[in-house]
Amino acid sequence: LADDFCVNVNLATEMELPAQRETILQYFERLQKHYPTMRKFYCRDKREYVLEEDKDQGRYRWAAVEAKRLCSGHLNPPTLEAALDQHRLALDLAEQEGLNRVHGFDDPRVIAGQGTMALEILDEVPDVDAIVVPTGGAGLLAGVGIAAKALRPEIRIVAVEPTAAPSFGASLVAGRPVQVPIRPTLADGLAVGRVGDLSFALAAPLVDRVVTLGEDALSLAVLRLLELEKTVVEGAAAAALAGLLDDGCRDLRGKRVVLLLCGGNIDLTILDRLIDHGLATDGRRWRFVTQVSDRPGGIARLTAAIAAAGASVQEIVHDRAFSGPDVFSTAVQVTVETADRGHAEMLFERLRADGFSVHLSPT
Repeated sequence: LADDFCVNVNLATEMELPAQRETILQYFERLQKHYPTMRKFYCRDKREYVLEEDKDQGRYRWAAVEAKRLCSGHLNPPTLEAALDQHRLALDLAEQEGLNRVHGFDDPRVIAGQGTMALEILDEVPDVDAIVVPTGGAGLLAGVGIAAKALRPEIRIVAVEPTAAPSFGASLVAGRPVQVPIRPTLADGLAVGRVGDLSFALAAPLVDRVVTLGEDALSLAVLRLLELEKTVVEGAAAAALAGLLDDGCRDLRGKRVVLLLCGGNIDLTILDRLIDHGLATDGRRWRFVTQVSDRPGGIARLTAAIAAAGASVQEIVHDRAFSGPDVFSTAVQVTVETADRGHAEMLFERLRADGFSVHLSPT
């Protein structure tokens, strides 16, 4: 990692102490924890700042120095304002220093390079019927669409995007690239608020269908690929399989379809939570609340009924304080694993037949 980064925040040249001391120190310590060699920041006013402490005056100063270069990376959450700032700064630097600015998805060279994926697909699967493309800024969609349709005009191109960032679909409706609000999504690689002007102009006439997916579909697709294909992908890549499994793609059943699994950048802690969520979405993990006798053997009777139905108890949590006026019973929250939804229905029927109430918790 480089020692200096682009920071999308407005920094005052002087910050008073002690009112600002905790904020400054927390901010600097957070940066130092992750980037121990960092001592300077490249800010939106195109100057480089070095943190200096003036102990006699009781204040911190951001001392501006001449900037030598701009390194990649930003340290605060992406916002529309931050993205526009980065865009303007990149344009200014490219013009001032005679640099070539390469856009991540709205550049003809990038689009052409991404289109080579379609050439490889047609080389290996010449009779492919459809290609499903995860879509964010639409650069990959444009490149694949151009190359595939040029060689095989009958190939269907399906664009898949998250409901949390439906920029391509919204732009199709408007007839031009439009800005859409972005919400947190598992498919963070597709979380683009506005498709590129060039990529949209190239991709729009080539796309046969747009499928928009929710988070449940994305998490289930990651789980399916991990479990059946032994392939770890990020949410953006799993969007291709999620799109194929969507009801809107029923006509592709029995067809030869290629899914673009373009990305495996997923954090292990996120993957763990995503697996849990995927199991719940798939009907293989359930949580419900029931009442049991708060006497010896109450829990044993419940777990015996669950075991008799062939399900596995993952967790049981007592709640005596808020279980109602009956002091001889207690509410328990139970998390169980089942084979599928049919198995779960059988389990709940068995529990009700044995006298247990079943109140399902939302997933």
